[in-house]
Amino acid sequence: MLLNKPRAHKIIREAGLDVLIATHPDNVAYMSDYLCMSHRITPGVQVYGILPGDDSRPLGLVIPSLEVDAWAEQPGEIEQVSVYGTLYRNRESSRELAADDQRIYDHTIANETPQDALAALVATLDERGLADAAIGVDESNLEAEAWKAMIAALPRARVVPAASLFRQIRMIKTEEEIRRMARSAEITERAIQHLFSCAREGITERELANQFNARVAELGGLPGFWIVSAGRRTAHTHARQSDYAVRQGDFIKVDMGCTCNFYWSDVGRTKALGEPGDRERRIYEILCAGLRAAIDRARPGAYASELYDTAIQTIRELGLPDYRRHHCGHGIGISVYDPPLIQPRDYQDIYGVGSEDVMLEAGMAINLETPYYLLGECGFIVEETVVVRDDGPHVLTWMDHSPTISS
Repeated sequence: MLLNKPRAHKIIREAGLDVLIATHPDNVAYMSDYLCMSHRITPGVQVYGILPGDDSRPLGLVIPSLEVDAWAEQPGEIEQVSVYGTLYRNRESSRELAADDQRIYDHTIANETPQDALAALVATLDERGLADAAIGVDESNLEAEAWKAMIAALPRARVVPAASLFRQIRMIKTEEEIRRMARSAEITERAIQHLFSCAREGITERELANQFNARVAELGGLPGFWIVSAGRRTAHTHARQSDYAVRQGDFIKVDMGCTCNFYWSDVGRTKALGEPGDRERRIYEILCAGLRAAIDRARPGAYASELYDTAIQTIRELGLPDYRRHHCGHGIGISVYDPPLIQPRDYQDIYGVGSEDVMLEAGMAINLETPYYLLGECGFIVEETVVVRDDGPHVLTWMDHSPTISS
């Protein structure tokens, strides 16, 4: 199961709420393991996940008729859903239906459905005795008018924003989440290895990116982002893919990730086609040392800012005295940027995941990174995914830190 239910119940109770309503695709998937494709790709389509504060009421979903099939095929712990909208389906045969077809029939052909998602949600809350409850609503996928409509539709309830509570719940991963993240990381790293094996003089950044994406798909992942740069363009943080042709001696910098069963990976490496110069090699060694020092600090009881301070201080002491970063990592999971951010204490959050200086706990998953950019010359990135465990940091990623591409 993805949902950390005991943690969710505790956080809901501590917030003085009876139930949470998920609206963002990531939060809906997290609490239900349900993928609504139109919810992810079509602005305005609403899906609601109902997460009660205890086990006296079951988890629930409000989904469009178009997307009943995805639930019916793999209902998981969501045994009943509320359906809205119309998609015309027919049944002409009297033969017994397969289990998934029966679920589709029961929730569509056999019953009239409300046309409006909010009406379906309100009816479902009323059926569960929650229409006058203290309700936390994930506001992150609601426009201003939709939020006003939500308040108006639940006049007896106390409705408060709760996207931050979902982020807080998701910070501690279940073992199933970690398993999915490990597989996602493995796919990304194997695809990066394939990319580097294709590197040769004359190949373009775009061609290398295409090799990565094809390999991810072959391994069962969904390409998420693929930042490839070479030569002086490695100093561009998030370079657009170009037709720059790699030259002998160029560094190739990759910052790449995919999803696998909803869960993200995010891996960074820099390698030279040929032997790097002594100065560049030394810089990369220093960055890797700073990263390793931060990883070693990733233990229960440490604060996120301490990992940042450790990376920065180590890199400066080893030979880059002017090294600066706005952050040295971030949480990762069903979103590529989860809390906590690995940043200075009291630093302004620009990523929308919260700026609190969080104390690390066992079960947190974080990405640690130490990039460095020399504009007009070259840039570097090295990035790893780490799970905080009671016995210390467990690194999910495994690619070597060699600055050269193996032949």
